[in-house]
Amino acid sequence: MVINSPNILPDQIALVKVIFTPGKEPEKPVLAQQQASKMSLDIEGFTNEGHVLFKYSNTDQGLDQTFGINLKKYLSHTELKAGPNRIFLEPWEMTAEERADAEKGDGPYIFKPEWRTPKAYTFSKLNQEVVYEKGQNIEQWTVLFDDAEKSEKAIVKVRFSPLTPEIIEFVVELNPVPVDDNQGKDIMVNWKMFNGFNANKTFWSDSNGLEMQERNIRKLPREDETIAGNMYPITSAIALRDFRNNSNTQVTLMNDRSQAGSADLSDTATIELMQHRRVLNDDDKGVSEPLNETDSSDDIGIKVHARYYMQIFDT
Repeated sequence: MVINSPNILPDQIALVKVIFTPGKEPEKPVLAQQQASKMSLDIEGFTNEGHVLFKYSNTDQGLDQTFGINLKKYLSHTELKAGPNRIFLEPWEMTAEERADAEKGDGPYIFKPEWRTPKAYTFSKLNQEVVYEKGQNIEQWTVLFDDAEKSEKAIVKVRFSPLTPEIIEFVVELNPVPVDDNQGKDIMVNWKMFNGFNANKTFWSDSNGLEMQERNIRKLPREDETIAGNMYPITSAIALRDFRNNSNTQVTLMNDRSQAGSADLSDTATIELMQHRRVLNDDDKGVSEPLNETDSSDDIGIKVHARYYMQIFDT
């Protein structure tokens, strides 16, 4: 069940505003409401892969879970026709590379990473100066991703409230995805669990917003096929469980719209949800146009904002 955070007025934020930098822990004021709460969220630092690390604690359940959040991108596959000397060959007469190049590309109906470089790349650059704000009813960490060279920009706001301490809220504000390099991209919001979390290539996703269905990662012949073949429609929630013998931890992530998503796929103990796609070619499946939405006044791509809710608990 999704529990919405309380409506926050501007004057309820920014009672305290400090900047977190590596190696220097900001002093956090303690309010009466927070003292009574058995759950807390604190920033821990950063990883070399661009994760911002947070630690969620629940003293009632004896639970401490560290997780990171970052943004990643898959590079789109583009269909390539064979050369004039090869165009009339039958499929079995082509090389494996020629057959892979000739497959339908990433488009409105098909998600297909480039088969030569199928792994997800880090999107933008993390600014390690995180702004921390605290009001009477909410704490907020504002994380900036900014790569001026590639024009990749995003803002991630992480919110925690003692009024709903079982829910961590994420607001991801994604700037237009640049395609000056003529390369389509699929942008993912990526959460990674630490503390030895072992998902065992298993996760659960909702079935059309109804009951949760168990999913198991399938290994396919090519890595790009494995990635695309294990994406599922996530209409309301996706969940991971820690399969270690001494752990009963479950992480459930709830989204505010239908998205493609998977878990324990591109990296271990991760949840990834596709927030935006900007693809420059059609996949010939019926739309007859590329998935390249732009602002009405220019050719700059649209901004996409989304909200997510995370619950970490002992089953």
